[in-house]
Amino acid sequence: MKNANDASKNLLIFFVAALCAALFTVCDFTERTIIVGDSVITFDAYGGEAPAEIRAVRGATRELPPTARGGYEFSGWYTDSTGGERVGAGGDSFVVGGHATFYAHWERVFYDADGDTIINGIVYVFVEAGTFTMGSSAYEAGRYSDEIEHEVTLTKSFWISKHPITNRQFGRPVTNATEDRPAVNVSWQEAMDFAERQGGSLPTEAQWEFAARGGNIGKNSGYMYSGGSALNLLGWYAENSDGLGPYPVGRKLPNQLGIYDMSGNVYEWCYDWYRFNTTREGATDPAGPPSGTARVVRGGSWGSEWDECRVARRQGLDPAMANSETGFRVVFAPF
Repeated sequence: MKNANDASKNLLIFFVAALCAALFTVCDFTERTIIVGDSVITFDAYGGEAPAEIRAVRGATRELPPTARGGYEFSGWYTDSTGGERVGAGGDSFVVGGHATFYAHWERVFYDADGDTIINGIVYVFVEAGTFTMGSSAYEAGRYSDEIEHEVTLTKSFWISKHPITNRQFGRPVTNATEDRPAVNVSWQEAMDFAERQGGSLPTEAQWEFAARGGNIGKNSGYMYSGGSALNLLGWYAENSDGLGPYPVGRKLPNQLGIYDMSGNVYEWCYDWYRFNTTREGATDPAGPPSGTARVVRGGSWGSEWDECRVARRQGLDPAMANSETGFRVVFAPF
């Protein structure tokens, strides 16, 4: 009996060994990614418009959906309802890493007594969409040849900061004497990064000039400067600044929309690459050429002569340049 049992055990061991050998022969054990089903990404809009869920395999790239909520500015999608990492804003791409829920974060929008909008401590003025003549008349004093008049239509209304962004708003260490002076020594990219953190952008050259001319209210006034013809009352420039650098914002008269310091005090970065304007053709929502070597700056500064502070004056500046005469504003589309 013992020999029979031993024979049975040996036979069983033989079959198991043979089976394992066969499996090792036919199976390829090269490492590979195994995809099992879709990952589901859901969105908690926290009172905003609820986007549809996204289904995709792990590792796929997808686009984040937009959302909106009355009385609030959308800050972006985050990995946690009260914090976590920022995934991005509507339209940004992300890589699917598995099942997840992304949470909308919002900034409350407040209104001041004048009807302006305060977002993240910055006051904005509403500029209604419209059509205007960009450039200067051939008879305007101080005119340059790249200011050829042409009709521009802006199809989208926008908000623009009431003043140049200040040192306090920019987050720099300040004293009582410097907190409300324009933030200067800022490169184009630094200005753009700040604007994007606010949920906005730098103004296009067309947006800047339309706002400086007073939008639909003042576009036909024919004023050389933003808000009027008397530069000494409207802005700080070489003749009245005493060479002391930027002055606190809002100390001169505003234009027809209630926007300050668009002629003088500091040049302001625009979104566009600079191109010498040689056309009279109309344009709709222009944003400048796709590339270049200089970005547009507008408005003149505390060190400028009178002609450089004209609304139509165009200049280009190396985007890496940061100097004591150049600051910026922020614009964004209404929610």
